[in-house]
Amino acid sequence: MVAFIRDFAIAHQLEYSQDEIGNTVIYKPASAGYEDAPMVMLQGHMDMVPSKVEGSTHNFETDPLTLQLDGSILRAKGTTLGADDGIAIALMLTILEDKTLAHPKLECVFTVQEEIGLVGALQMKPGQVKAPRVISLDGGSEKSTMCCAAGGIKGVVRFPLETCAPTLPYSYILKVEGMLGGHSGIMIDQGHANAYLVLCRLLDTLQIPYEMSHLRAGTGDNSIPQHAQVQLYVKDVTQLQQQVQQAFANIQEEYRDTDANMTYSLIETVCEDQVYTLSCAHDLLTASLLLPNGVTQYNLELKVPSTSNNLGYVKEEGGKFEIWYRTRGLLDSAMDEIQSRIDKVAALFHGSVEIIIRYPGWNYQPTSPLREIYCQLIQDLYHEDAIIEGSHGGNETGIWANLITGADIISICSIGQQFHTPNEWVDIDTFDRVYAQLIELLKRLNANV
Repeated sequence: MVAFIRDFAIAHQLEYSQDEIGNTVIYKPASAGYEDAPMVMLQGHMDMVPSKVEGSTHNFETDPLTLQLDGSILRAKGTTLGADDGIAIALMLTILEDKTLAHPKLECVFTVQEEIGLVGALQMKPGQVKAPRVISLDGGSEKSTMCCAAGGIKGVVRFPLETCAPTLPYSYILKVEGMLGGHSGIMIDQGHANAYLVLCRLLDTLQIPYEMSHLRAGTGDNSIPQHAQVQLYVKDVTQLQQQVQQAFANIQEEYRDTDANMTYSLIETVCEDQVYTLSCAHDLLTASLLLPNGVTQYNLELKVPSTSNNLGYVKEEGGKFEIWYRTRGLLDSAMDEIQSRIDKVAALFHGSVEIIIRYPGWNYQPTSPLREIYCQLIQDLYHEDAIIEGSHGGNETGIWANLITGADIISICSIGQQFHTPNEWVDIDTFDRVYAQLIELLKRLNANV
């Protein structure tokens, strides 16, 4: 992608810059009559969350997406589509190559590694971006703009893994799947079941002796897990089946309004030579159930969560058991409180915590001329008021606010659905309307505003 964006700039004879990590800025000169207007940044990220349905053999390293167009609805077969934030890339490239448009000088910013914690944008330096007006294309919707965005902490808790030979004769894979999952920011308040915690609850209810190994769940810290599984060893298979069935029925009833398609399966498998020790299994299960997950505070004024944590990705790695998490918050103090709770749980069970990255939020701007122009545009186009919304999803707006003193920022055009899941889709008709809306917005940003 980085090479593609660079080659695009060269082919269209546009000035560009590219840093060592791959962040790319392409400049387009102002059109006639807009030479004195303030420069405008358009911005989006190149990377996507590589999530796929359970059992898929798709290899994101080598395989192209299999696109499916049903009417005006575009999906990818069995995988995420990458509309987050391929929408922004498509919008910017189309604007950059069209020489008929009216607009101020454009600073089109293509960042890398946003989905793993805004890594690319965080490495940009003052002076790399300069536009006093910023239009992020990674938030809002067709008729709305974000007015703030949560900051975040990406981290991992590591617990020691102790193993021994199994003592129980029968082995089964216990798998839970079919949860809706979703984006751990913008969907964290929709009540979707976390498949990893559903599995932990099932294990916690078992009243028979069991041993376990190969506990894993999820695909990324910023996605709510849709599936999880563990290998169990038992002596009494009938009781295992009965107890799991009853416990799952109870959980299923709790989530009947949000995850009606959740299922479980018990599949007989071969015994292996190592399981977690009983004390290790106990500690992992207890710690997982104690770690904060979901919305912890809610902002009534903005009608969005203000603080949350997501247990997103669980795996064995290098003799350790890892739980990857993403904390989000509008206030640093609230995120610090979540982090303190995580630290305390880890310490109780001889674990360690590593903060991989921390990124700033974008605070609400009471006065925003750019937002006013956008709102008037929506009124003119649709004869209705634009929606001004806070977001619990993180994006790079907080970084631009720190890099460009006094920047006037809006965040629009995030028109896909079910981001970070294999159910992701975008309506092409909506995309066309959003493109027309965006070029009209640029047209209105003349020297007299």
